[in-house]
Amino acid sequence: EGRGMTQYLMELKPTSVADICALIALYRPGPMANIPHYIRRKHGLEPIEYPHPLLEETLKDTYGVLTYQDQVLQVLQRVAGYTLGQADIVRRAMSKKIRSLLEQEKPRFLAGCRQNGLTDEEAERIWELLEPFAGYGFNRAHAACYAEVAYQTAYLKANYPEEYMVAVLSAAAGNVEKTAAALAECRRMGLPVLPPDINRSEDHFTIEILADGRRAIRFGLAAIKNVGEGAVEAILQARGERPFQSIEDFCQRVDSKVLNKRVMESLIKAGAFDALARRSQLLAVLDRLLTLAQQRQRMAEVGQASLFDLLGTGPAPLGIDLPDLPEAPARERLAWERELMGVYFSEHPLHQALSVLRDYVTAACGDLTAEDAGQRVTVLGVITAVRPLFTKKREAMVAATLEDLHGSVELVVFPRVYEKTRDLWSEDQILLVQGRVDSRDERVQIVVEKVFPYQSDVPVPAEVRLETTLPVTGPTVDGDTGPADATAANGSPTAANGANGQPVTTGQTERDEPRCLVVRLKRSDDLQRDLALLQEVYEALQAHRGGRLPVRLVVETGGQAVELEWPGATVRLSPQLEARLQRLAESGGGYALQPVEAR
Repeated sequence: EGRGMTQYLMELKPTSVADICALIALYRPGPMANIPHYIRRKHGLEPIEYPHPLLEETLKDTYGVLTYQDQVLQVLQRVAGYTLGQADIVRRAMSKKIRSLLEQEKPRFLAGCRQNGLTDEEAERIWELLEPFAGYGFNRAHAACYAEVAYQTAYLKANYPEEYMVAVLSAAAGNVEKTAAALAECRRMGLPVLPPDINRSEDHFTIEILADGRRAIRFGLAAIKNVGEGAVEAILQARGERPFQSIEDFCQRVDSKVLNKRVMESLIKAGAFDALARRSQLLAVLDRLLTLAQQRQRMAEVGQASLFDLLGTGPAPLGIDLPDLPEAPARERLAWERELMGVYFSEHPLHQALSVLRDYVTAACGDLTAEDAGQRVTVLGVITAVRPLFTKKREAMVAATLEDLHGSVELVVFPRVYEKTRDLWSEDQILLVQGRVDSRDERVQIVVEKVFPYQSDVPVPAEVRLETTLPVTGPTVDGDTGPADATAANGSPTAANGANGQPVTTGQTERDEPRCLVVRLKRSDDLQRDLALLQEVYEALQAHRGGRLPVRLVVETGGQAVELEWPGATVRLSPQLEARLQRLAESGGGYALQPVEAR
């Protein structure tokens, strides 16, 4: 689902589920470096090569690229004469790095290879290929299950978008964050999403045909926070085929035992009764409505009847006149909708701000991934949550959630920045934020460097435009202590999942020096090998150009280090690039992030 996998799929242009299966198996630290080879070989842009002719049959369907753990077993069987059971013992030893067992098995492997006509050099090369891969390779059957589900869901999303997103939304019901993310995807796909309506909504999300023939998704009543399945069932049963005519009609027909104040207040604030009355009017008389409805139901249960009942003209009206009140302020309605449904329906508070600041924004909150780590971005959004924190020196800082039209992202505001912007960190505040993307355990956050509040009557500061073009050379604001020392403002322990205010941490301080990527290669006696390795490094760096991390290429030869010129070379550091560079370590090279001035 990340941009890295998406990009590779677009390059791969899969023609079968097997292609998806292979990419799923390769998209992991280690084998990820082989993805470009797999793609190029599939499209005939690179010759298909095998470690040994005996392995062609085993590796033929993956274009000579070792892709699955199963292939490790087949290689051991084919070149060294192992049974599959014996091969699996070796695979487990490789995977768990059991040195004693590997030392015991390697002579046996070499002997088996000799019997099959391989030289010791060829056998060593295959062993060195298998040993690291066995530790991170993926089981083919496991990958195949993921691939089939991926294809099925992609097919449904492409051909039945409304039905697919209704299913996604229904599965996310009860989880406001997941619902918000799914609704953002609906907007991206151009699918209209309609607000909850007491006369049109069902229990879960449904497809509704609009007057112009378009299909839309109607928000389900049970997806509103605090509105349970029991209450929704009673409402739908009472509604039947006859819509509710007024709030009195609703209260008289629905079992008052399930219409407690919390349920009714949530339905009103979510806008489910907007077709019958203003939210402000209904909230003003809610207590009185519930009291009279409960009294009427108790009378019916004991057999008391009114004149209206005797005359057969229907139940007596509750006798409540709605006050002539203006609608609740837009800001308040939006806050209710965000709290109860995870999305804004009345209008999004960012629409006006985007019309002014769109050209200054460089990224969408919901599109940021771990692959963007190290990049400086400018995002615009609404603060939906603020969690006060303290460093070990008891300096105040905050972690906040910023949401835009595409999703949300965690912000970390260190003490120095927080001290200058303390008044800006409150819910519903619209902010333009500049900072550096960071990631830990696939969770993305932005370390805030500058922040600008949006005010419709105040011009955009000139420095905003300048900041969007600055190179990424490290943080611009000093701070203190890594977030590992942060605690919640109330002093309570922090849960491992980040609850109670703990932001995701990077282990770095804000005083980090500007960095560059240093790639080191060691010259060997094999010129062709060295040229191939250099070509591979070049291709890896070229594939990730466009970032702002400077690159230095250093070749060690004869005890000296020679730096190769690559003027203006900058890259975007990502897990894919790191995985490809990791192979250098196996060839006596390596890479590191170093201060710019380090030589």
